Amino acid sequence: MAGQGSGGADCLNAHRINADRSDAGRSTVLAAVVPGLRGVLGWLVLAWVLVATPALAADLSRKQRTLLEQTQIAYAGVIRWGTMEDALGYLDPVQQKANPPTEFELSRYDQIRISGYRERTSAAMPDGTMERRVEVGVINVNTQAERTVTIVERWRWDPQAKRWWQTAGLPDFWRGQ
Repeated sequence: MAGQGSGGADCLNAHRINADRSDAGRSTVLAAVVPGLRGVLGWLVLAWVLVATPALAADLSRKQRTLLEQTQIAYAGVIRWGTMEDALGYLDPVQQKANPPTEFELSRYDQIRISGYRERTSAAMPDGTMERRVEVGVINVNTQAERTVTIVERWRWDPQAKRWWQTAGLPDFWRGQ
């Protein structure tokens, strides 16, 4: 019986040794993960720089970049949750005057609901405008069928009004790209 008691103690000691080893393993794993986190943070910074570069490349002031971002967020909210009549306020007045949407065109938007609105790319154009490609989820109210459409928005800075105008017109959810 004494042998069994010492065997139990040996077993207990073996568990303690294994626990110590697993703790050491954890610190080794942690040491390996921390540099990995640094790598992830590096990739995130690089991704941010690539996203921010188009706005910087367009030689925009900080205020213009901030206003562009705020305007695009507000416009996305209007497209996603508002009405197309509300979205008209974001359209370039010069283009809106030259090519105003008809009542029929506006009434088509009543047949759909927007289920998602995600920016995919953004780029500065040579003429100083900003182009943004957006993926939009569109649901037909009558059939409840959903599809995804890619929309291209173009944004122009108006120095007199000190604001951004969307120059591509209302989104065409029926043709898409």
